[in-house]
Amino acid sequence: MTLYSTFTRCFHPNDDKQQKLQTKNTNMNTRTNTRTRTYENQANLPRLPIPTLPETTKRFLECVQPLLSPDQYAETKVIVKSFLSDKKSSNAAPALQALLEVYDAQGSESADANANAASNNTDVIDLDKDVNMKSDGNGSGTPAVGSYIEEFWNDAYLAPDASVVMNLNPFFLLEDDPDAKVKSGGRGDGHGGRGRGGQLRQHQIQITRASSLAFNSLKFAASLKNEQTKPDIFKGTALCMDQFRSLFGSCRVPRGERDMVEVDVDSDHVVVLYRNQFYYFRALWTEEEAGEDGNGNDNDNDNGNGLAKVAVSEADIQQILTSIVEDGNKIPLSTSIQTALGAFTTLPRKAWAKCREQLIQHSEDNASAMEVMDSALFVLVLDDYAPENIHDAAANMLHGTNNMMRRGGEVGGKGYGYGYGDAKFPSPSMDTDISSSGVGIGKVAGQFSNLAVSNHGFSNGTGNGTATVGDEAQFSTEYQGGTCCNRWYDKLQIIVCSDGSAGINFEHSAIDGHTALRFASDVYAQTVVSFAKSITKSVYTHGCPIPNIIDAEVLRAAETNKEKKGIIGGRKRELFDTNPKKIDFDIAENLKDTLFHAEATLGDALDADASYVLEFTNFGKNLIVGNKLSPDSVVQMSIILAYYRLYGEIVSSYEPVLTKAFYHGRTEAMRSTTMKAANLCKCWMNRMSTKNDKLNALRDATKYHSKKVKEAIGGNGVDRHLYALKCIGEKNGLPPHEFFKSDAWKALNHTILSTSNCGNPALRLFGFGPVTYDGFGIGYIIKDNGVQYAISSKHRQTRRYAHAIHQTLCEIGELLEPLTSQELGHHRSTHTSKEIAKVLKTAPAASSKKSLTTSGNEDVQFADGWDDTYGDTIQVPPSPQRSVSSSSSSRFPSGSSFVGISRQKTSTRNLIKKVGKKISDRA
Repeated sequence: MTLYSTFTRCFHPNDDKQQKLQTKNTNMNTRTNTRTRTYENQANLPRLPIPTLPETTKRFLECVQPLLSPDQYAETKVIVKSFLSDKKSSNAAPALQALLEVYDAQGSESADANANAASNNTDVIDLDKDVNMKSDGNGSGTPAVGSYIEEFWNDAYLAPDASVVMNLNPFFLLEDDPDAKVKSGGRGDGHGGRGRGGQLRQHQIQITRASSLAFNSLKFAASLKNEQTKPDIFKGTALCMDQFRSLFGSCRVPRGERDMVEVDVDSDHVVVLYRNQFYYFRALWTEEEAGEDGNGNDNDNDNGNGLAKVAVSEADIQQILTSIVEDGNKIPLSTSIQTALGAFTTLPRKAWAKCREQLIQHSEDNASAMEVMDSALFVLVLDDYAPENIHDAAANMLHGTNNMMRRGGEVGGKGYGYGYGDAKFPSPSMDTDISSSGVGIGKVAGQFSNLAVSNHGFSNGTGNGTATVGDEAQFSTEYQGGTCCNRWYDKLQIIVCSDGSAGINFEHSAIDGHTALRFASDVYAQTVVSFAKSITKSVYTHGCPIPNIIDAEVLRAAETNKEKKGIIGGRKRELFDTNPKKIDFDIAENLKDTLFHAEATLGDALDADASYVLEFTNFGKNLIVGNKLSPDSVVQMSIILAYYRLYGEIVSSYEPVLTKAFYHGRTEAMRSTTMKAANLCKCWMNRMSTKNDKLNALRDATKYHSKKVKEAIGGNGVDRHLYALKCIGEKNGLPPHEFFKSDAWKALNHTILSTSNCGNPALRLFGFGPVTYDGFGIGYIIKDNGVQYAISSKHRQTRRYAHAIHQTLCEIGELLEPLTSQELGHHRSTHTSKEIAKVLKTAPAASSKKSLTTSGNEDVQFADGWDDTYGDTIQVPPSPQRSVSSSSSSRFPSGSSFVGISRQKTSTRNLIKKVGKKISDRA
């Protein structure tokens, strides 16, 4: 079997019920059954309900009314009535709803059959076959979909032919390391030192932080493999854990028509990027590979089964990264940029697919190297760069830096921030980077030897730097010296800068922000615990009582290899090698040209980005809750109101709300621009309005927003249902109804304000790019005493808009009552577990053959407590971007061309032993 087989998304109804995906080892199961199992709640989760047509169309009219003129709204009501009441047309709502219900029921039946097989201890998972397809007796099949929207929503991610950079991949910026010695904020000691010793000292903070994050990430991955990661529970309500299966070892693979997400369930290695060069090291192994039976005894069975364990310690990783940095510094950036294949992952997907195929076909070594890239647990990115400010840090995590260089000086660049920057002067023997830390369309007149340097960049938003150089011929030697190509956007990336600042950029197709947030928060929390244990080490001589956050064991391969000397069970076995290796690609000359063009195109995209960070500290969650308002609703109103303040327009907004209380649930859209919000805007900007008028309007708008959020959490939204109706029609070869071509549909889906709340104490920032050319991407984190916004747009006045939000929040704060001493620093959600369960009380379990259809009137009472459970950034794509399957004799053809998430065992474990050359063996 090859690595690139095509499975469908619903591999996991099998997995959820069978409990164990990869292993059949009886001893392992005996030892893990006593623990809380990661996927133990999956079989009992209710299926996502299909809302009724009257309720959805009613909500649709509510959503579009503030966006339309009175005449447009009257016309829309006529179109909606026709769409809803036409029982003769095959593309009208009643017929589409019937098709959708049949489609959903078929997926439910497949899940039910898989559950029955699992309960009978039948091995239903054949990793060499497309197990997601349920045979109908004629050789065809239907996808065992987990929900009515799952197939179509995956296709919305994977079908568009656009770059994922800024368009899809979100980022997290983590808080500083709790250990002061590893905190960011400087360039590291020995910044001016050159040569081997100086360079390594310069990167010591980076290596220490990266080692800590990588080590704890490996522990999290091992915990997931062993199904020892505790399942997400919110106030007694279990959440779906399916997305965690795609967190590690996954890769978005470009294809001609649409992408696939492939997951190697046996992944055991980490890829490291440094100065556009690729390295990897093996880091996870199983008890059997270590030659143990789980009780410390020798075991001659080397089948890769058993509990996964981390094969490297944090100190081991530090040595590995030190070797990589030392090796990577041997090649100047002007050389390594010529083979910076990360630029390919920033291309539109069809273009990347062609380049990838040429690369693989060019040599067998390239094909093997690409498999190692695809199957890695994650990518650890080491940036030879230290952000000057919070704006720089956010931009670097979102898309890297664009910094054109030449030998002797910088010829252009991009800065973020506010104010004036200083030039820095490395040794003239190195490739020189004279860079601006200012913002806007600043001019950098730079020359290292005989030209004066000045930096007076100050403007609104962001822009390009330009250079004036006496000898124009020197521009022929320019090259990309920024971090933008030191990336691999098809995978989960942990990014660490040279000053220790760190973050995550994740591929969004298979996981939402909430899943990535659980990973990031657990890893950061484990870092805090490890630091706390180091403090109390001398106090607790018989073991520290502070429990670990991540439950995973470390069994060092180096130590085990030394003890057993390769002799296990009486026979010699190949040692598990954790030494780093470098991956070299053989790039054809024509591809080098394409690579250069990809980098240049990426530079244009980065220069078009206008990013700004607003860290509001006047008040936060405590004050808002103390005034009996929803924090998320208040922040949403601040975003809408600030836009109205600046532009005088009511525009479409989008906020994703989790539906993970349902089986394979992802998100539902909350359209925050309501008539109540529009009335708030008009009242707020009316000079005749009193403070009491404004406060009442704010309460009305936020209360209504909370009500709609509760409906969305219960699966009773607008966007997903209507989008599924549109897609089921396309799937069956039906022409789109007039409803899907109306001005109202277009207005709703032209999202100007794309927002998302993804808060956690481990994060300093969360952000993403805009989803429309004239929109803003707004990620925010609500903290007890502040709100963090990361805002991005394309050539719009991002800084000015951020200041409008700041002004709006200050005005809101003036209306709120100050907290008493008892309330200060304390708040709680008023929603209990019993209230949370109300939305799920009539919903069938995932294995039920019937999906739930509700009236949408259930009393759902748990919105405020979900303020931290938002986190997708995608909206419904325009119709031309969707990949529509051709009609066939099967009424419901195979979903494999849509769903596209494959999980499989592969031969990668043996392959990676042969790819690359050890750093220690390199000249």
